[in-house]
Amino acid sequence: AVDITKVARRHRMSPFPLTSMDKAFITVLEMTPVLGTEIINYRGKTLVCSYQAKTNLN
Repeated sequence: AVDITKVARRHRMSPFPLTSMDKAFITVLEMTPVLGTEIINYRGKTLVCSYQAKTNLN
């Protein structure tokens, strides 16, 4: 539980360094494992929905 009486005492500056979006994207891509592919028979399968980011990250 959060003690709301101490919210004003929390740190106002992040202990983590700021980084550019370019560096952040590179870091995420470097740290994200590449998944293998799986070949399956498409018959009897249903693609439930398409997945798309809510915001454009470019």
